[in-house]
Order: sequence, then C-alpha cells, then structure tokens
Amino acid sequence: MIMVEIDEARMRLSELINLVINGNEQVVICRNGKPLIDLVAHEEPKTAFSRDLIPEDRRLKLKGDLTAPMNDDPCQDDGTPMTTDIPHARQT
Repeated sequence: MIMVEIDEARMRLSELINLVINGNEQVVICRNGKPLIDLVAHEEPKTAFSRDLIPEDRRLKLKGDLTAPMNDDPCQDDGTPMTTDIPHARQT
C-alpha cells in the first residue's frame, strides 16, 4: 500500500493512477498523515439486467418474431370474432 500526501499526489497523479490500474497497487491519499481518499480503478456496475447475474436456465425465452407488425385482424386465432361485451357497461 502506498500512502502519499495530497500535494505529492497532485504532482504524481498520472503515475499513481497507472500503479492502481496496471500494478494492482493500493494508493491512499492523505492530508496531514491521515488517510483521506482511496484511489481505486473504476468498475462498471452490474445491473439486474446483466447477463452475468441471471443464470442461463432462468432467462426468459421468447418465440416468434417480436419485430413483425401486429395483426389488426379482430378475430381470434381460430377465426371466431373477439367479444368486446363488457357486463354492465353503459352503451352511448
């Protein structure tokens, strides 16, 4: 672990960043000898939608072409008309 004062860190920032990224070194920036900041490499956060977090057997599998236009035909798949009757609905 490398501990540097803030003034020194300001002068050596590029070098310290390279140590953290390439050398896997821990760098702590101090003020008056007291730790102030840990210099760490950035990691992209994993989201709930990340493929790494959802096991293969638990992923949703979709069939068909989701980009195809929707059918405007008011009939069901068997050819019978869809009912739109709603009980107790007021006709205007």
